This record gives sequence, structure tokens and C-alpha cells, in this order.
Amino acid sequence: MVRDNSIIINFVMRMLRILVGGGFTFFILKFSTNIFSPREIGEVDYANTIILYFSSIASLGINNYGIREIALTSHDKEKLSYSTIELLIIIFTTTLIGYVVLFLMIYGFGFFSNIKILLIIMSANILLMNLGVNWFYVGIEEQTFITIRFIIVRIVIAILLLVLVHDENDFITYVILYTCIEGGMGVLNMLFLPKRINFRINFRKLNLIKHISPLFTVFIGSISIIIYNQLNVIMLSSYYPDRVAFFSIPNQIIYFIVVLVTLLVPVLMPKVVQAINKKDYQVVERYSVLSLQYILFFSLPIIFYIMAMSEDLTLLLSSEDFLDAKEPLRYFSITILFVALNNFFGLQLLYSYNKEKVYSLVICIALILNVFLNFLLIPIYRENGVVISTVSAEILKSFILYIYCRRYLINVNLFSFRFFKYIVAGGGMLLSIVYLSYFKFSYEVNVLISFFIGSSVYLLILYLLKEELVILCIRKAAAFSSSS
Repeated sequence: MVRDNSIIINFVMRMLRILVGGGFTFFILKFSTNIFSPREIGEVDYANTIILYFSSIASLGINNYGIREIALTSHDKEKLSYSTIELLIIIFTTTLIGYVVLFLMIYGFGFFSNIKILLIIMSANILLMNLGVNWFYVGIEEQTFITIRFIIVRIVIAILLLVLVHDENDFITYVILYTCIEGGMGVLNMLFLPKRINFRINFRKLNLIKHISPLFTVFIGSISIIIYNQLNVIMLSSYYPDRVAFFSIPNQIIYFIVVLVTLLVPVLMPKVVQAINKKDYQVVERYSVLSLQYILFFSLPIIFYIMAMSEDLTLLLSSEDFLDAKEPLRYFSITILFVALNNFFGLQLLYSYNKEKVYSLVICIALILNVFLNFLLIPIYRENGVVISTVSAEILKSFILYIYCRRYLINVNLFSFRFFKYIVAGGGMLLSIVYLSYFKFSYEVNVLISFFIGSSVYLLILYLLKEELVILCIRKAAAFSSSS
């Protein structure tokens, strides 16, 4: 078991950030669905999707590339400053181009006329998100700083929403505040950047060219990821605009859970990059086992829980008007495991080994399958067609990535009993939740009781099977209680 104080601190900070973000996401869902109609929620999601397209394309996929480059230069302030400024110049240039294209589409060609005002407001995020240099702070492992500003921004936005947004007449105010969620963090990141790097450099020594080739490769993969992640909403909107909310709500819930399940990957990525640079492959394998254990430990019970509780969860997080989202939520939960595995294979392994070309190719293959199935299934199954397409594409991606990445996991058997324990424990948890369903509790009570009983059964079975993470946590808790 890998034990490193910096990993533990970064893990705790990222976990705190995700839990706060999850609570805030659920607050936004409940708050907005109680005030605005499914059509208005769908318009915001649609506009946000368009902005994410432009922001992500303009960023050239610099997020993961930036983490790797910053991790390699983090111990030399001069090299760190040059790398950061080089990437900032590139991203600022592409962001300006992104704005030109967006406004040409809106005003020159008349696209998006029904959501033009929303796009203009939310377009501020293209600049603020791209210049927010989140990749820099992850690369230098300043998870504490990221977490503090993350929490501050969300607390401020939550207060402003409660004070300023009361009914449908406050829709534009809601959109502005919604935009500030990401934009506010970008502003804070830039304000503190001069304290981390030196902007007084010899600009003649800047070498932008060295980033072009790897960034182009990363860009191809990032474009595919963007299309892959966001095209579902756009395609569903083109067929059934009134059904977008019934997919976007499960999508937001699953997205939060995926971030939770994969939170160890970006925490370990700088460590893995440095270990590979030192050719210390035993450390790489230990970190790989740790990531796989963490992913399976969390993803499988969450999937079983959502499968059994999708109707109650939908009611808890929205309202009866959005009850049609229960089926997409139930089956979309399957992607939690496969998206998490794909993040591990793609980011922690392939990116760290400079094999982003392979990752980009696999994403393109999955994208083609996803689009093809969407065209076939959306007209028939509406939002459920999107779910089927996405699940199929993620499974294909996991299969291909696993086959390729086995060369980096020679001593790691993904099908050993070490990992099979989580399926056994998850099955026991599912049986306990199904048993509880025979008692006619209200959905609020049922969600809580099923969570606590199911989690207890899951952890008990893992303890009996002597699962490493559970045993380690018990020992840590015992040591802490005895010392206090």
C-alpha cells in the first residue's frame, strides 16, 4: 500500500472539493427545478454545452498536457515560469480565435438565435476558464489552494442565488450567477499566479514551437472528448428539445460521481510522471494498484445503489415533473465504472507515458460508435437512446484501453480476487437495499436508510474479506483514537 503524506493531503483536499461541489450541484438542481420549467433548464444546459465546446476547443486540451509539463518543471522556478507563460500565450491566442468564431456564428450566420442572450452572458467563461490555469495548481500539487477558492466561490454564489433569484422573472440573474461558478474560480487563480511564477523573464527565450506537436495530438483527443461528452445533449435537443432536461439531470449527477470516483487520478498523475521520468516503474505499478482499488471500491457500490434507488433519488434531487429522468439515471450509472477506468488508463498511464496519440485514437473510435448509435436510437428511445449509446461507447473504450495498457501493468491482474472482492460486497449491498424496499418508507427516508444500511453491509463484507483499504482505514482510526 502506497503511503505518502502529500498524497493523503492532496487526496483529502480534492475529496473535500468534490463533496462540496456535489452538495452545490445538488443544491443547484433542487433550487433551479423548483423555480424554472424543464424548457428553461434545458436552454441553460444547451447554452452551457455550446460554451463548453468553444472553451474546450480553444484550450487545445491543455489541461492534462499542462499538468504533465508543470509536474516535470515544478522543482525549478525558472523552467516552471517559462513553461507556464508559454502555455498561457498559446491559450490566450486560441481563446481570442474562439471568440471570433462564436460571434461570427451568432451575428454573422444567425446560429443559436433562440439562446443568443444566454450565450452572450455565458461566453465570459471561455476566457475565464481558459486563463484560470487550474492545470498549473494541480501540476505543482497545490490542492489546498484550489480547494479554498473552490469553496469560497460556491458559498458566495449559493448566497446570491438565495437572495436574488425567487421566480421565473429572475431567469437572467440565475444565468449570470450560474456563469460565475466557473468564472469566479478562474479570476482567483490568475490573481494568485504572480506569487507562484516569475513574469520577469527573457521573452526571447520562450519556445512556443516545442508545445505545438504534442498539443496538436492532445487537441485531437480533446476535440473528440468534447464532442463525445457534449454531442449527446445537442443531438437529443435537435430531436426532442423538451426531453433534454430528463437526460441532463442524470448526466450532472453521474458527472459528479465520476469526478468523485476518479479523484485519485489527477492527485497521482504528477507523482506518476515524476516516477516514469526516473524510470522507477515499481512505484508506477504501486500507484496503479492504488488507483484501481480506489475506483472499484467506490464505483461498484454507487452503481448498485443508483440502480436500486433511481426513482427516489430523482424525486429527492428534483421534483415529480422530472420523474422521467429515473430510467436514464438508472442505466447511465453503468458508465461510472467504465469512465473511471478510462480516466485511469488514459490519463494516469497513457498521458504519463507520452502515449496521448493512442488515447486520442481510442476516443475517436468510441466517438464514431456513439454518434452512429445516437442516430439510430434517439428517434426511437429518446433520452434512453443517448444512454444506450454512451454506455456502449464507454465499454468499447475500456476494452481497447485495457488491451493496450496491459504492457504497463505486467504484475497487475485486474481479474484477481483482490479486485473481485468489490463485486461480492456490492452484490451483498444490493440485496440489503432490495430487502429494505419492501418497507414502505417515504422516498426521503428510504434514500437515507438504504444508504446507511447498504454502506454498512458493503464495508462489513469487505472487512470480512480483509480488503486492504478498509483494514488500513480501521488501523488509522484506531491509531488516531488511541493517540487522542
